[in-house]
Amino acid sequence: MQPEQPSGDAAQPDADAPADGAGVPADDTRAAMPRRVADQTDAMVDREALAQLFAAADSGDVPASGGSTAGGVRSSSGGSGSGHGQGHHRHHRRRKNRKRRALIWSLSILGVLIVIIGVGAVLGVTFVKQATSARDDLMAAKTQIAAVPALLEKGDVARLDQAAAQIKTHTDAAYKTVQGPLWDIAAKVPWVGKNVAAVQNTTVAAHILVDDALPQGIKVITGLQAKNLKLKGGGINLKPFEAANKALPGIADAFHRASAKVSGIELDGLLSPIRDAIGGMVSVIDENTPTVENAQRVLPVVLPMLGSDGARHYLLVFQNNAEIRATGGNPASSAEVKVDHGKVTLVDQASSETFYQAGTVRHTYTKLPKNMLKIYPQDTPWYSQNYSRTPNFPTTAKMFRDLWKATTDRPLDGVISVDPVVLSHLLKVTGPVSVDGDRLTAANVVKTVLSDAYARFPRGPDSDAYFAKVASAVFTKIAAGDWDPTAMIDAFVQSAKEQRVYLWFPKKTEQALAVQWNVDGQLPQNNTAGTQVGIFLNDYAVGKQEYWLSTKIDLTCNVSKRTVTTKISMKNRMPSSDFVDYVLGLRSPRFGRARTTMLLDVLYFAPPGAKAAPAKAAASSLIPSLARSGQEDGRNVTSVTVAVPKGQTETVSYTTALPERATAPLSVRYSPTATTTPVSIAENCAQLVH
Repeated sequence: MQPEQPSGDAAQPDADAPADGAGVPADDTRAAMPRRVADQTDAMVDREALAQLFAAADSGDVPASGGSTAGGVRSSSGGSGSGHGQGHHRHHRRRKNRKRRALIWSLSILGVLIVIIGVGAVLGVTFVKQATSARDDLMAAKTQIAAVPALLEKGDVARLDQAAAQIKTHTDAAYKTVQGPLWDIAAKVPWVGKNVAAVQNTTVAAHILVDDALPQGIKVITGLQAKNLKLKGGGINLKPFEAANKALPGIADAFHRASAKVSGIELDGLLSPIRDAIGGMVSVIDENTPTVENAQRVLPVVLPMLGSDGARHYLLVFQNNAEIRATGGNPASSAEVKVDHGKVTLVDQASSETFYQAGTVRHTYTKLPKNMLKIYPQDTPWYSQNYSRTPNFPTTAKMFRDLWKATTDRPLDGVISVDPVVLSHLLKVTGPVSVDGDRLTAANVVKTVLSDAYARFPRGPDSDAYFAKVASAVFTKIAAGDWDPTAMIDAFVQSAKEQRVYLWFPKKTEQALAVQWNVDGQLPQNNTAGTQVGIFLNDYAVGKQEYWLSTKIDLTCNVSKRTVTTKISMKNRMPSSDFVDYVLGLRSPRFGRARTTMLLDVLYFAPPGAKAAPAKAAASSLIPSLARSGQEDGRNVTSVTVAVPKGQTETVSYTTALPERATAPLSVRYSPTATTTPVSIAENCAQLVH
């Protein structure tokens, strides 16, 4: 197509202007333009809006549109004007005509470029307006969303519904805006495109969540408020959980789709205003998608465990830290509870005395590997109070399951183990309980049960019975359901971190939850998820002295030798010898020790694939005849017995070469005492694990 020839004023330069653009300043585009074209350009280009659009890039390196236009004019006019100012030459009329045609062509092309630039500027202005509108809608939605947690806490359903409607209105508007063709075009523009795409995808993700997750989410969270979870007569109302279970697949699907929209966004590569604007929403999606998906997996398993499909029977085992064992203490008290559609009732209670009377002494009900039995005293499988000598809780649980079936002829659906420190955490949530005239609180229950009770009940069966009463009272308080669910969960989480609570279930799907929550007490058989050393204590003196025991654990590493040294410090804090006979060590005098001297089996479980190391300890503290070694669940084990006199501290350490495939993190499992056990792992140990 031939370019349209300019006519009228457009074809003639101003009388005062230099011919053919000669002498035009390099930065004055308008001086080289025909006046009508320049006027049309002014009408089409909103310079301020365009400047705002590019200013959003926060960079001085992005050229303004006028710069490129000026360069085009300079190139065109400069080329045509170079010979025109030399006057008429008798041999160059044809050359002059060619230059004139070139000028006409140049001006025509320039006009087309100006029109394109003008259209682009108009589109840019439109995009800026759309971006501003989307921003305003998203900010308004963000303001409403920020108010939701407080409304949920108050249970203000009416205002929650109102807020949800307003949030939806704003996100719908923002979603409609970013679906326009300008956003698709702008998302492909180099350098700025990823910022546009990030805003667009985040807006779409927010729209998905508000449309498909927020309404159901509000219903679920409102239903799960504490006041709705109490069951008349005691227990947990399962209906809100069942409603949540039905809603979770849709909510999880919405989060999954929203996550797919933002998964490709790299916040670090965005302009800071964009990053600040969308970062919060991206973080919410990234952090909550796994949580929602996990809840969708967990709740269908937990509901039957709470009796939604029929009654479940669990054995609660209470470990007594005053006579320490690998997983806490002597499990002298236990109770069977029934959970039926959330209602919890106490079925039966037992103690070591109960099993004595049932004729279980010196009988073994669970077959244990010979290599394992080499690690522990011979009487380990003969008495229920010794079942927790192994740190492998599934073994302890199976021993109790088999014992319970043999003595009651009732099967169990699971075994749960806690100690008095766990009871103290629970009493912080439920409030105090009364037992035989004693007011037991979070502050005094540990001392009352593990120390004071022995002065009051000097006979073992009597003190065990008192312990069982305390555990039953706390259980009854919990079963009443008059507590804050969030605070109760926090109490169990704290107990799990302190290695004081363990769960075992015969069904694989349910046991998988115990593993996921890290309360299964299973000894790791490989280093895939981390490298774990274990150092555990078992009372050998046969007494109730370890209420006064405090321990400290230190892990240090030699990087060049690839070794880890595990050291445990044990302090006997008994204040005097003035204790009833039942508290003092029965076996200590056999080895020439005072009855206030603690005798402790110190068991070291090497990491999977590592050899068991010999113990290092003061020779005067060791009882060589009681040293043992063997294997349990594929782990190499060494055990020594150490005497810790009243008022003194003894240490035992083991140094092991780590296997080549040891993986991070390096951790240690240990026996919880009546007090907190400080654990220290040297920083350079991180260099030994991958």
